[in-house]
Amino acid sequence: MTTSLGELAARTESAARLRETLLTLVQERGSLAAAADRLHVHKNTVKYRVARRGRPLEDDRLELEPALTAVHWLGEAVLPER
Repeated sequence: MTTSLGELAARTESAARLRETLLTLVQERGSLAAAADRLHVHKNTVKYRVARRGRPLEDDRLELEPALTAVHWLGEAVLPER
């Protein structure tokens, strides 16, 4: 799973926020506005966070979505110790 997450597997507040943003965006079928509503932020904030990742979500969505879901439900216990 850590290979699917890459830098998102970090146990930092920033990585956790980005994981939450990406999972919400996937769940909202790519809608920035809908994801922003659920996260209670502006849609440009969602856009900025996704852009920080450095590549489009569609590039690895099939690998990323289950990994993000696992971390969401199981918590940081599934992330590697660093």
